[in-house]
Amino acid sequence: MLSAIFSRFLSLKSTTLSVLLGFLLATEGTAQSTGPAYDAAGNILLPKGYRSWVFVGANLGLVYRPEIQAMTSREAARAETMAFHTVYIDPAAYAAFLETGTFPDPTVLVMEVFRGETRDADGALKEGTFPGERLLVELAVKDPQRPTREGSKENWAYYIFPGDAESDPLASAEAQPDSECFACHRSHASHDNVWVQFYPVLRERRRP
Repeated sequence: MLSAIFSRFLSLKSTTLSVLLGFLLATEGTAQSTGPAYDAAGNILLPKGYRSWVFVGANLGLVYRPEIQAMTSREAARAETMAFHTVYIDPAAYAAFLETGTFPDPTVLVMEVFRGETRDADGALKEGTFPGERLLVELAVKDPQRPTREGSKENWAYYIFPGDAESDPLASAEAQPDSECFACHRSHASHDNVWVQFYPVLRERRRP
C-alpha cells in the first residue's frame, strides 16, 4: 500500500511527504486502503479502515432550503431525521490538497450518517445531542478512470451504502445518477464539488 501511494506524490514538497509517510507508517494495518477500489461489476467497494483517515469535519441536522436544487426527494426524506454527518478524506488526497489546494485524481471522501440521539442508555445525559445509530455511509469519489460511467462524463461520482454496510468489507454500491448528487454538489458546494465551506480542515487550506 505504501509504495502505491508514494508513487502518487513524488512531486510534492519534502515536508508534505514527511507528514504523509509518517501518518501512513503510524496507521499501517488499520488504514488498509486509501483510494477507490471496484468489484468486477464496476461498483465501488466500501474502503477499509476509513475511520483512521483524515477527519475533516462534522455537522448536525443540516437541511437545504426547499427551493434550491439540492432538495431532491431523498434529501427531503433525510431532512425529517436529525442526523450527524462525519466526514473523512483519504490521506493521500489530503496530502495533495495541502500542497496544491485542489483535490487530486483520485480523491475519496467518506461520510457516515448517524441518527442524532438525546438520551443515552445509562441516563447520564442531561441535554445535548450525540451520534447514535448509524443510518448509512456515503462516498464522494473523484476518479476519471472509474469503470462505470454510462450516461456520465463527470469526474465526480457519488455512492450510497445503506444501513450497516461497514460490517461487510466486500459491500459495494453503484454510482448514483448525476441528477441525484452531482448536480447539487456542482451548484452549491464551494470548491470542486466538495462542501469545503462546512469542513474546517479543508476550508483553511483552500486556494482560489
